[in-house]
Amino acid sequence: MKSAKARLEGLTRDSLFGDADGIKKQVVKSGPKISNGEAKTRLRQVNHLVGNILNQGQRAQEQLVDSSYVLRGTKGDLASGSDHLKNSKRLLEKLKRRKKTDQLIFFLCLAFFCATCLYILFKRFTPGFILRRVKSAFFLS
Repeated sequence: MKSAKARLEGLTRDSLFGDADGIKKQVVKSGPKISNGEAKTRLRQVNHLVGNILNQGQRAQEQLVDSSYVLRGTKGDLASGSDHLKNSKRLLEKLKRRKKTDQLIFFLCLAFFCATCLYILFKRFTPGFILRRVKSAFFLS
C-alpha cells in the first residue's frame, strides 16, 4: 500500500492525466461509408421512433394525471364515507342504550301495574273487606 502511494506521488500530474496540453487524443474509428440519402433515411427513422416514444410518454403522462385526479376524488369519497360510518356507529350505540333504557322502564311500569292490580284485588277480596261490605249492607237496610 505504501509502495503504491509512493509511486503515485513520484509521477507528475501530466503523466497521470495525459500529455502536456491536457487534451487526450482520441482515435476515431470510421466504419463503412454510407451515402447521404441513406443517412437521411436513417435519421428520419430515428426521428420517427423518437417521436413515437415521446407520444407514448405524453399519453402515459396524461393517463397518470387523469388517474391522479380520480384517486384524489376517491380519497375524498372514502373520507366522506368514513365520516358517515363513524356517525352511524355513534347513532347505533345511542339507539342501543335507549332501547335498554326503554325496556327497563317498560318492565318497571309493568311490575308497578301488576302490583297495583294485586293490591286492589287483595283489598277487595280479603275477609275484612267482605265483613265491611256485609256490615254496610245490614246497616243500610
